[in-house]
Amino acid sequence: MSVELVPVGAAGLNEPVTPAGASAGIQPVSLASRQLGGSALGHQQGLHGGAGLNNVGMLVRIWGAITRIGPDYIYVDDTTGVVDGTFTGVSPNIGVRVVCDPAGFAEGEYVVVTGISNCFRTDAGELHRRILVRDSSDIVSHKKPPLSLARISDAKLAAEGAEVLITGKKVTLVFDGFFYIEELDRSSGIRVVSDQVVSPGDLTDVTGTLETVDGERQIRAVSVSSQPAEGLIEPFVMSTFSLGGEGLGLQPGVTGSAGLTNTGLLVQTCGTVTFTAPGYLYINDGWNLRDGTVTAGRDNIGVRVVCDSSGFTEGDFIAVTGISSCFTTPSGAIARRILVSSAGDIVAHHRTGALFTSIGPLKCAAPGSQVRIEGVRMTATPSQMGGFMYVEEPGHAVGIRVEADGSFQLGDAVGVTGIVSVLESGELTLADAAVSVMSAGGPPKPYTIRMSALGGAPQCAQQGVLDGFAPNNIGLFVRVCGRVTHVDGERRFFVLWDGSAVSDMDSYAGVRVWAQGRIPEDLAMGRFAVVTGISSCINPGDYLLPLLLVREPADIEVF
Repeated sequence: MSVELVPVGAAGLNEPVTPAGASAGIQPVSLASRQLGGSALGHQQGLHGGAGLNNVGMLVRIWGAITRIGPDYIYVDDTTGVVDGTFTGVSPNIGVRVVCDPAGFAEGEYVVVTGISNCFRTDAGELHRRILVRDSSDIVSHKKPPLSLARISDAKLAAEGAEVLITGKKVTLVFDGFFYIEELDRSSGIRVVSDQVVSPGDLTDVTGTLETVDGERQIRAVSVSSQPAEGLIEPFVMSTFSLGGEGLGLQPGVTGSAGLTNTGLLVQTCGTVTFTAPGYLYINDGWNLRDGTVTAGRDNIGVRVVCDSSGFTEGDFIAVTGISSCFTTPSGAIARRILVSSAGDIVAHHRTGALFTSIGPLKCAAPGSQVRIEGVRMTATPSQMGGFMYVEEPGHAVGIRVEADGSFQLGDAVGVTGIVSVLESGELTLADAAVSVMSAGGPPKPYTIRMSALGGAPQCAQQGVLDGFAPNNIGLFVRVCGRVTHVDGERRFFVLWDGSAVSDMDSYAGVRVWAQGRIPEDLAMGRFAVVTGISSCINPGDYLLPLLLVREPADIEVF
């Protein structure tokens, strides 16, 4: 038995609870089981083990398999294995308690539940999660028609074998017998197994069964409809280490990886070919990853690229665009791999002076190589920086420093030829550069970023900052905000902090902002400031720390 707290005004646990405002069309918030309840807020206690924003009293939605059935409740588990210490008979309850009429349900059945996030106190005195449903229509069983999922990420949380419908998603790449779809905001992607003829850029509606094959979540389609649409999904540029990411629902994470899951997304990475074999090759961008497999008796180093490997040799530098996928190794580990759909998805750079189509692959060229990049936009001019400049790709994908002087305008589209070099600060640059203007452009817009993400993880020859985890952004035009925690006595620099767990080389909380001769007179400790500038780095010894370079006094706004 457990002692339960009945909401004030409720006639009983089995009677419908209708939230105020239901008639106004309030939409439920989809949550994982562990997010229900949350931490304390004022006089509302937090739940046992609760974290995140308090949501007791909110209209919510969860999904999962039924694990227990009681006299006036069921338990639903979304694979997070939440427990509350209570029992049904002699069996411990697993999942979240859903107060409802349990008639007609069976253990193992997959359901979607909409109701009020609530709580109850157990005999042990602990406050635990539960959901109060309003009527029988709040529980949708998958003995019924396919569940319409709003997001691809929902499919990765749903039960194995669930029948689902996903609409309005864009095709990224097409293969023999399957294709990939992705959210328009590039937040999630998934494989669709179907012989239906589709093309990259098509908008599709897919009905099918969810399953996990070789470590990857996929939809085995029974119905696919598509229509042509303008535009293609752009790939995410990332390091080999970032490929795969951690798990989400029934999509396993890659062994030894970290960060957000990206299995199923269109990505771009680059590196040096380390091994070739029929049907695949391996590339290494400096992370020296090992997945436990071997080629010709040697440990594979880097990430597997599934492709026609003929024509490539060890030592080639290549840029690869494809799907972030995975496979199960003989040892049972989940390993990274990239699937390419055509020969054009791999661009080889065998020669010095090679023309690069993206700054990302350029950063993987060997230091000392002469390279060229075209169509990049100027975000900081030599007159602002004092003899060097910064350029970046449209869309804030990646940027780089360029050692060149001359008269240019912000936003100019330029072509750059230079030598890949690494400064003492640890920052990658194009030295001895020749720059030509291809067309004029408007002032660039900065990318707003948290200080914890400044600098980021390594990207080929560009070293990452200490404890960097985000995609590398050294060279990008960015904006940060926070409170001033230190001002240099000579007013060459100051330290700005937004609450992130970062500190500068002198242990002041925040990130150092270099602005010699550009610091406003009213900037002082404790003041709030918004700063626009270039994400750079500083080398205090054996590691790098993020550094923000200010271009002009107008880049600093004090409040």
